[in-house]
Amino acid sequence: MSSALVLLMTVGLAFFYGGLVRPKNALNTMMMSVVALGVIGVQWMLVGYSIAFGPGNSWFGGLSWLGLNHVGRIRRGADLRARAGRMTRDRGKPKMTSRVF
Repeated sequence: MSSALVLLMTVGLAFFYGGLVRPKNALNTMMMSVVALGVIGVQWMLVGYSIAFGPGNSWFGGLSWLGLNHVGRIRRGADLRARAGRMTRDRGKPKMTSRVF
């Protein structure tokens, strides 16, 4: 539930950032927040999941699960929620830093 609320926050953040710039730049600023969702989501599935949860040491998971290769079913609901929450937090960070541009 909290992951879904964070994704809905993207629209509010886009409108907020769009209101902070001149009208001619509002759409560009809003689209930076929305495009970040897709780009970071794809990067998470290709590389981020393996680095975060792959077999390796406690600091760096490893690259053996690149592109979700050899990832089986997630059996526990709590595990799935934790992984979805981490992906949602990682998708939210570029939205917050897009205001710099």
